[in-house]
Amino acid sequence: MQTLEIRPRNRRELIGGQPAVDFPPMQNGIDDLLSATTYLTHGDPPEPRDLKYAILHLQAAVEVLLKARLQREHWSQYAQPAPAP
Repeated sequence: MQTLEIRPRNRRELIGGQPAVDFPPMQNGIDDLLSATTYLTHGDPPEPRDLKYAILHLQAAVEVLLKARLQREHWSQYAQPAPAP
């Protein structure tokens, strides 16, 4: 079974004088998922603003993780548009 690194990696390599930025889909989705849980557990009960951001981050996490899985299984389902009716 493959283990995933949950904490974001800080890449400081320079490309053209600028720091390189790399957000792999699985790592990015898990980071969004962790952020959503942080917003949900921040207060007791969570503030309305915390709920708003928890929902936004949860939606982003689900979208990125599903796309990453679909791309891994069969990239053409993700990359090609649906045929016209």
